[in-house]
Amino acid sequence: MQPIRRIRKAIFDSVELMELDTLVGGKGINNPDLVKVLRRILAPAIDYLETLGMTIHNVGAFGGASVKRIHRPVDENNKVSCRRLLYGSDF
Repeated sequence: MQPIRRIRKAIFDSVELMELDTLVGGKGINNPDLVKVLRRILAPAIDYLETLGMTIHNVGAFGGASVKRIHRPVDENNKVSCRRLLYGSDF
């Protein structure tokens, strides 16, 4: 089982569990091959956003996930904010 990297949180999760949650949440209509692509690109996507200067350590659970795994960017006040994602570093 391959662990998923977590920032500042000790949360049990794995790419296999994320894949299973996604397939169960799709109720049989999602494409298993695309779910495999999603599981492969998630950690690199978070790493990429961090290279843009985003702080992504707020982790929550949404959409039927069995564990907290949704990473949300925070601003300088530690509040969830997507301004940097939408407008770049010079907002």
